[in-house]
Amino acid sequence: MIDSYIDAIRRVTEDGIVQGDTDDKLKSYLAYAERLKQAVLEVLIEARGLAGSYLEEICEQDQY
Repeated sequence: MIDSYIDAIRRVTEDGIVQGDTDDKLKSYLAYAERLKQAVLEVLIEARGLAGSYLEEICEQDQY
């Protein structure tokens, strides 16, 4: 979902508004969106690892 949004903004800066103040602001916004996407992915990866470790620990303690 976020990839299609970023692609749409990128297309606007490449094919639509290619210079000027609006183009500069869209490119800055695009860079921010890409950094935000990366930060969210890093958090999700960390959360997945923590959840997996937690479940492993619970299973070991339950010993079913």
